[in-house]
Amino acid sequence: ERNDPNHKHVNMSCRRGIEKVAACSICPGKHPYIILGNFVWMAVCLTTLHGCVTSVIAIASAELGDLGSFQTGTLYGFYTVTLLLTPSIVDFFGVKWTLVLSLAVYLAYIASNMVTKAYSIIPGAALGGVGAGTMWTAQGAYFVANAWEYAEAKGYPRIRATAFFGAVWVVIYNLVEVSIHLASSAIHHNEWKHAELLLYIVLTGLSVFATVGMTLVKPYSKADYTADKPAAVGDAQETRKDTAKKALIEDNNSAGTGDNEFDDENPKQQRYEQKKGDEEIGVAARKKDDDASSSSKPDEHTPLLCSSKGGMKSVWLSVWNSLVGMAVIMVYDPRIALTIPFNFAFGVISSLTAHYINGTVISEALGKENINYLAGISGAVQGVSAVIFGLICRYSGKKAPVAQAVITQFGAFLYLIVTILFLWGDAKHETGWAPFVIIYCVLGVANAVWSGTFMALYGDLFGYATYHAFAHYKCQSGIASTICFFVFPELKPDHMLWIALVVSGMAVFTNILIHFLPAPTRPVPKELRQSLQ
Repeated sequence: ERNDPNHKHVNMSCRRGIEKVAACSICPGKHPYIILGNFVWMAVCLTTLHGCVTSVIAIASAELGDLGSFQTGTLYGFYTVTLLLTPSIVDFFGVKWTLVLSLAVYLAYIASNMVTKAYSIIPGAALGGVGAGTMWTAQGAYFVANAWEYAEAKGYPRIRATAFFGAVWVVIYNLVEVSIHLASSAIHHNEWKHAELLLYIVLTGLSVFATVGMTLVKPYSKADYTADKPAAVGDAQETRKDTAKKALIEDNNSAGTGDNEFDDENPKQQRYEQKKGDEEIGVAARKKDDDASSSSKPDEHTPLLCSSKGGMKSVWLSVWNSLVGMAVIMVYDPRIALTIPFNFAFGVISSLTAHYINGTVISEALGKENINYLAGISGAVQGVSAVIFGLICRYSGKKAPVAQAVITQFGAFLYLIVTILFLWGDAKHETGWAPFVIIYCVLGVANAVWSGTFMALYGDLFGYATYHAFAHYKCQSGIASTICFFVFPELKPDHMLWIALVVSGMAVFTNILIHFLPAPTRPVPKELRQSLQ
């Protein structure tokens, strides 16, 4: 009965009606609310720890001076390197336990700040970078698996489920992170002489809670988040009309009628639509069983880079293929090179904010205990802006590429404006709250463009090799941040600002050019077709 293609799990809908059931008797744990609740709990645990980390990063330079910058640079450096290893790590431990272990390692970064010595915080930052690199890769895989299971339970197309889960993620991410930032500043305001130590103890405690809580989420296998997983019933229903149209045209042509039109009101064609849709659903169900029985067989189109049985050879092969794929896509599609300035602008501005703006300007003007208040405001603005930009692109229809171009251009321009305010304006001499609140709101909007619209642009432009494309997206910004955190302590403020000005100015230019450069027409290279997507 479980393999019956006509079995409706929960709320499976079709054109002839909707069957609603409280729960599915033969599919335990398949109720949509249980699946959604699992995702919400995962998001709360992960964002709790990430909020604790960003609260520490915000005050690192203010608390530790140049040592704080070196600490953050170490964190970003190990994060960038770990990104190349994560496919092997995720496949070896599984997506759930990779999340648990990455959170456990990541919290070492927070706990190490209880002892403000280099021998404590530098190793802690290195461990934190390793945890961050694995955490975000595993989070993406878990997101896809959870959303696809929800789509199957509800009878939705996958794209609808992932869009819904994306909105849920944005709300939870920003709500939790902003709350932790505000709470961190409140604790920092405590007049007790050990208030800073108390802050790190509280943040470490929250991180332990998040790590333990992550052990409660549902495990998923690699088959649950790979592209060859059978389509959900909703996807088959969405393609029903196209399938019926093709079948009707083929039948008409074979009969010699030459009738290539499709009429929604024609009863005969409606029967075709229903029949072909049911066939699609049955094929999807049978394919699921076939995949389960042949899961041990290697895919001829996917190299075994991540086999848990490959040992260190598999790990080094994964790193090598990641580097080769990133180099090949750079040569094959020059548009990827045009994304470097904006990714570097995000990394440079992030480093400038943490080291100079927070560490020097805000500390002197408002006090280091107020830094996380401003970070919380910036995070809230970033969350709201990301939702607004997403809705603009969604409802722009055929004009969506134009909307993306305008928004990404706007984000690069905002980075440029912030740099100019500190370089030639009076921002660095301000002593009141209002100017800094405005600046941090501007930074929040710009960061929303980079983390939302610009990331979506990667999926649209480089969908043929998403793994290597997003490796560029993460590594480029990570490399820029790492370099700046180590170099900025040796530079004067004006020199730092000039670097940010040049990089942001280049991003303004390249964000326009990337939309006019045509996509490559040559066949996709073998190295990219075999990427781990």
